[in-house]
Amino acid sequence: LYRMAAQYKDKIGYKGHLLIQPKPFDPLRHQYECDAMSTMQMLRHFGMERTYKLYVKPAWSRMVGRPYHHDVYMASAFRMLGLVDTAEVNGLSDTCAVNVHDATLVMKCYMEQKTGSFKSGMDYGHGGFTLSCRVRRESFEPRDMFHGMILTMDTYACALKNAARILSDGCFARNLQQRYISYKSGFGEKLDKGSTSLEECEEYIRNHGDAQVHSSRQEHHEQMFNYY
Repeated sequence: LYRMAAQYKDKIGYKGHLLIQPKPFDPLRHQYECDAMSTMQMLRHFGMERTYKLYVKPAWSRMVGRPYHHDVYMASAFRMLGLVDTAEVNGLSDTCAVNVHDATLVMKCYMEQKTGSFKSGMDYGHGGFTLSCRVRRESFEPRDMFHGMILTMDTYACALKNAARILSDGCFARNLQQRYISYKSGFGEKLDKGSTSLEECEEYIRNHGDAQVHSSRQEHHEQMFNYY
């Protein structure tokens, strides 16, 4: 079916990308497209990664025990991000985005990977964000949808400002660089580039002793994030 859709796209002369939404538990158990990585692997296996991009709903990542922004980050890192669905998931129902912390995580990786309109109108496809403002069942008046749209837009507008400040200050980038600085020179660089062997690793440990483990300072980074 994916091949047929791609062939039809070429037949009618459509120049954009087709979108696939990774979605776990649809309806009750895991499927082939359960997350970003499995979907990207399927597309690469069948040679269709240039035709399709991912339509990611971050809320689904949390349903399979991963961080909220995980699939957005992975799809963006592999240049496969096509669209982000901002809807939250409450049980099995979509609701309006309200969590600024989660939205900031999404906007941060969206901007720093340079796959979005922040750089040049979507580097690796056509898309951006879809608001998906679905109100609660008991909110049935027309103005409820109006307020739902405002709520979602304000949530992501605030997240955009937060992410811009984080990237502008560069504190997270500097800390990440410091965390992996041992891979920039010496034996760590050889290891990172794959130019060493298991025997060389053993010899290095014999000569230099056990590796000195450094704290990840996870709590400090979370405190910094909350500051923004």
